Amino acid sequence: MTTTVIGLPRIMSDRRTGTISDRLFELFRTSLWCKTFVTTLTLTIRELERKLGPEHLDKAYNYLKQARFDDRRPGAEINEKLILHDLSKMVPDADDRFKVEQLLFLEMQIHS
Repeated sequence: MTTTVIGLPRIMSDRRTGTISDRLFELFRTSLWCKTFVTTLTLTIRELERKLGPEHLDKAYNYLKQARFDDRRPGAEINEKLILHDLSKMVPDADDRFKVEQLLFLEMQIHS
């Protein structure tokens, strides 16, 4: 099924809900971000979904979100080496890992 957000088409899987692209597009749809930024974000998500597959992208994104934010207790340190090691098993290419990190960063910036 194809839907459009801010005039840009995106592909949504009929069998999945709550994917990274769904969550980010909903956030951007309701905010005042510029169209160029949304286009860049759209292309990044599509590229990662094409390279990794939607399931693997969601797995990597959710792991990273949990490792960086959800599992964090006040005063606890983040083990960067462990996070990067685990993430590299899910996303072998360093450029793609960086893009997943960017998506998470953008979501956190919107929520703050």
